[in-house]
Amino acid sequence: MTTGPTELAGAILRRPPLSGFAFGRSDLTILTYHHSTTEGLRCQLEYIRSTGLQFVDLADLVSSQGIAKPTRPSVALTFDDGYVDCYTIAFPILRAMGVPATFFLVGERMADRRPYWWDRLDRTIAAAAVASVTLLGRTFDLTQPLGRSGLRTAFAAIARKMATDDADRQLDLLADSLGVARDLPGRPILDWEMVHKMRTAGMGFGSHTLTHPSLGALPIQDVQRELLESRLVLSSQLQNEVRLLAYPYGSLSEIGGEAPVLARDCGYWAGLTSVPRVGAVESSTMMPRITVNPSDNPDVLAFKMTALWPLAIRMRSAWAS
Repeated sequence: MTTGPTELAGAILRRPPLSGFAFGRSDLTILTYHHSTTEGLRCQLEYIRSTGLQFVDLADLVSSQGIAKPTRPSVALTFDDGYVDCYTIAFPILRAMGVPATFFLVGERMADRRPYWWDRLDRTIAAAAVASVTLLGRTFDLTQPLGRSGLRTAFAAIARKMATDDADRQLDLLADSLGVARDLPGRPILDWEMVHKMRTAGMGFGSHTLTHPSLGALPIQDVQRELLESRLVLSSQLQNEVRLLAYPYGSLSEIGGEAPVLARDCGYWAGLTSVPRVGAVESSTMMPRITVNPSDNPDVLAFKMTALWPLAIRMRSAWAS
């Protein structure tokens, strides 16, 4: 049953005569996941295939010369952050359905497999042993859902502008103030054995930088280090040159102006944003992607894959501000 405006719009666009508006206009649509569920991912892939779109390996389309045009309207799948469910959930489905995908890994996290700060943050706030906490002069009532979500939003806004190690240290201090252990587990991350099994089966891999910072907040020399060292570390482990990059967080402000230029200098052939745009890709180092959630049903996915989706996001942001 259609329950929201996004689903309603997608349901309308999936039906003639508007179905042609939903699909077939863009040469290449890149979808990005962070997590997936078995039922959700299979349903999404089956739906995309039913539209006549072809799945393509992103690595087959990019080269040092730029982006090749697919032979017909196509979809490329990407997965960011390198969580274990890429191996336990997504990989078996992709392999069974013969669908290629590219997985973007964070160089240092592959070495130490520490949980990301945002995963620790959720668990830290949920386990808070105090009724309230003050952050930057603002007090949050942790007995209320609004107070807990407000604290998460406020901390994340600060942490995303920091180097990752600094964000981890600030989270340790927050945990202390909440009466929570510093070493709460986060979502598990892939190990190299899993990655090599996936690569042997035909999956592709790219860089998600060295430590997953907001590149737009870093000095230029740190941006270069994040891009270059990650590419070298991953290329060495994979025994294959890594040429694809996905920018952390992926918004224009968090990518910054230097990273797309430095990406070329550091040996990347393509850089992927999280900016949704359906249509021709204008720059190989600023390629748009559409974020897919595990719960997105075919109606929602249909709407996201139209030119109306970027407009809807801009309108929603304007209303929120």
